[in-house]
Amino acid sequence: MKKRCVAIVLSAGQGKRMGTSIQKQYIELCGKPIICYCLEAFEKSEIIDDVIMVAGAGQEDYVTEEIVNKYYYKISTSNVETINNERESTLKSSSFSFREKKRIPFYDDVASIGGVNTMVADNSGHIAPSELIDAGDWFPEATAAIRHYGDSMIEYPSGSILALKRVEDNRLIIWGRNYSIETTEFRITKRLQDGGEDYILAYSSNESTYSDGRLIHSPIRIPKETIRHIDLVLGCVTKEYSNGPIKIIKQ
Repeated sequence: MKKRCVAIVLSAGQGKRMGTSIQKQYIELCGKPIICYCLEAFEKSEIIDDVIMVAGAGQEDYVTEEIVNKYYYKISTSNVETINNERESTLKSSSFSFREKKRIPFYDDVASIGGVNTMVADNSGHIAPSELIDAGDWFPEATAAIRHYGDSMIEYPSGSILALKRVEDNRLIIWGRNYSIETTEFRITKRLQDGGEDYILAYSSNESTYSDGRLIHSPIRIPKETIRHIDLVLGCVTKEYSNGPIKIIKQ
């Protein structure tokens, strides 16, 4: 089993010798805080699996919003820690608090037509994930994640990542909630309703119509016998622009 390599970035120092009103690691250099160059180096490294950033007491919100989210680093919010002590104690504290992250499969290789993801599994029903990602503390119950495309579900911007939880027993489906369904023909993300003994009805939240009043995104009647699996949508992770803050939308 391959051992994981974790980088611990100590960012709790006050930098008193600098004589500045702001801690030295947050002083801007060429348009961004100095600490960013350190984080970028670790993220580009092929041998670093994870990064823990340790900030000073009371700075967790600042580091999360103004450093991690603003510059779109992949550090989970659960990896931003705070400490009151000096460097030696800071290192010991962050080392002891490190825990293995929950990695979930992320399926990015999907295409969408009218809100229907046309990526279909092979005959065995298995699809290889694009990568394994850390769900962090945003969606601790997530069992997988997919890329969402299209405008049929207005609560999920196209290009966002949906966090999913596998439904092991279809009797536990809550009608009116959003689910991702994979059948033998397609994968869709829709709001589900009971369609009787043999069918499930899948509706879009985007109720836009053509000029003649017909729905652009018509309901889909799915035979239960074609369903491979169903996943509850826990929420999504999205960004409005490439270097903007990460937004978490929970269902």
